[in-house]
Amino acid sequence: MPVTIAQLKAVKLGDAIYRTSRMLEVVRVERTQIAARDSGGTTWYFQIYEKWSRDRIRRIVPAERRRKGTSRSNYEFARLRTGDREASGFAHEGNDCTVWALAKATSVDYAVAHAHMQAHGRNDEQGSSWEQCRTAYPAARLGGFAGRTPIEIPNRTLARWFKSGELPARCIVLVRRHAFAVVSGQVQDSFQVGSARRVRAVFGFVKEEL
Repeated sequence: MPVTIAQLKAVKLGDAIYRTSRMLEVVRVERTQIAARDSGGTTWYFQIYEKWSRDRIRRIVPAERRRKGTSRSNYEFARLRTGDREASGFAHEGNDCTVWALAKATSVDYAVAHAHMQAHGRNDEQGSSWEQCRTAYPAARLGGFAGRTPIEIPNRTLARWFKSGELPARCIVLVRRHAFAVVSGQVQDSFQVGSARRVRAVFGFVKEEL
């Protein structure tokens, strides 16, 4: 049975929307539209007043009732304030997780991180490739921090990285189709990545010596 308009209007940030077996986390709520992201970083949009959108949703689970597990991570989390992007004159941007990750890992403005990634081949409104990240992050000298070569441990999950205690104090974590910063053990991202996601690489950042 499809969800109702009233149920969609009551949705809040952090709630879970289920489409068949796929879980999406609500990341933005507007008057007529809801945006939710899956674990791969893809954003899905649901129009509150369109029956077609409501038919696509199997159920909605409030944030306070979501199960602990791989769909919701147990690490410390801080949601990005995307207004910084608009304030920097990049309201048109999207697919920019690699830019946000660099900005947060080095504590610089979005515009500074954007210029650095652009200098290493990233195009506006397009994600960065693995090769671009592998050259851009170690070459970064921003905010008094310097990037390091990536650490690659095959098949290690995000949960195992946190449990190991081996994550650098400031770093960028790459998983499939997504990147985010971790600062002092706290994930800086626009949504929570599942703890079971396998980490492709970790790029550490250290304070530059004067």
